[in-house]
Amino acid sequence: MSLTRSFQNLVQGKLNTAIASGGATSISVNIDGNFTAPTSLSASNYLMMVIDPEGDEHAPEIVKVTGVSGSSNPYTLTVVRGQESTSAQAWDAGRTIVAALTSGIMDDLMMTTSNLTYNHTYERLGIKDATAPGTWTAGADTPDQALHIYTADPAIQLEHTTGNITSLISGAANGELTIESDTATAAGATAAVKLKVQGSDRLEAHPLGVTVTGALAKTSGTFDITHPLLGEEKRLRHSFVEGPRADLIYRGSVTLDSSEVEVCMDAEAGMTPGTFEALSRDPWSIVSCPSGSPVKWEMNGCCLTIKGEIGQQAMWIVISERQDPEYLATEMTDDDGNLIVEY
Repeated sequence: MSLTRSFQNLVQGKLNTAIASGGATSISVNIDGNFTAPTSLSASNYLMMVIDPEGDEHAPEIVKVTGVSGSSNPYTLTVVRGQESTSAQAWDAGRTIVAALTSGIMDDLMMTTSNLTYNHTYERLGIKDATAPGTWTAGADTPDQALHIYTADPAIQLEHTTGNITSLISGAANGELTIESDTATAAGATAAVKLKVQGSDRLEAHPLGVTVTGALAKTSGTFDITHPLLGEEKRLRHSFVEGPRADLIYRGSVTLDSSEVEVCMDAEAGMTPGTFEALSRDPWSIVSCPSGSPVKWEMNGCCLTIKGEIGQQAMWIVISERQDPEYLATEMTDDDGNLIVEY
C-alpha cells in the first residue's frame, strides 16, 4: 500500500507525439487549454493518469507519472507504463491523457493491505502483524471492533509534542492490560493515569499510589504487603475493619499528671481546630487504666476529659460518625446522613 500519491485537479492534455508499446519512460504532452500541467512530482509523490480514457483506439492504459519538465507545451512526463493491470500499448499522437481516479487510488484510500484494514461498511480499523492469522478472530475478513489491534505486542502509544511525554496502553498474552503514563520517568513527577466521569476526577493512579474521589464500593478488601519480619519470602495481609456506620476511630494514651486531664481530638490527630466537630457526630468513648485504677471521663465537643489518680496511665478510644458534606452527598446516605446498608 502507498499513500504517497499526488492528487491534482484539472490535469488533461493530448499526446504530442506517438508512443510505442513497451518500455517508453517519457512522453511528450500538450496540456489542453483551460487545464493545468502537473507539478512537483517524484517517485514518492506521483500522479496516476489514463491514456485514451474513452477507449477510442483500444483499451485505456494507466501510467504512473513520477516527474514533469517544461514550462509550456509540450511538457515531458516521466512515466511508468502499464499500471494497475493495464498494458503498455502503442498510441497515436493526439490521444487524450488525463489525471483520473483509479481503483488503485481507491484501494489506498480504503487503507487495506494484508496487515492494515479499514472496513467502511462497519467503520472498523484493524492492524495485524506477521504473527497473526490470515483472518480476524471472528473468522471474517473484517476487524471485530471499531479499533482492533491483533499483534504479538499490541499497544497504543500516545506521545505529547510538549516534552515528548509518552504513555502506553498495551495488552499481554496472559490477559493483562497495562495503562502506563509517562514512560520517560525523568520527565514527569506528576505523571498519573486518571479516570474521569462527566468531567470530574474519580480515580487517579500516581507514583505514590491511587486516589479515589467519591464513594468507593467493594466486595472485600485487605492490605497486602511484604512481610515486615520475613521479607520477600512471604506476604502479610489484614482485612479492613467494616461496619454499618461510617465510623472514625481516634485512640491514644495519656499519663494523668493531674486529677483531671483534657485530650483534644484535633490536637491528637494533628488537625486544624474545629475539624473534629465539622467532620463527625455522635462521638462515643471508652477509657481504662491498665493498672485497674478507677477512672471517669466525659466527652464534650472535641475534648475528652479524663479524671483519675495522678500518675496513672489512661488508654482511651473515641469513635464518631462522619458527617462531612462530601460523605453526605453520596448516594450511600439517607436524608438523615445515615449509611444505607440495604438497597
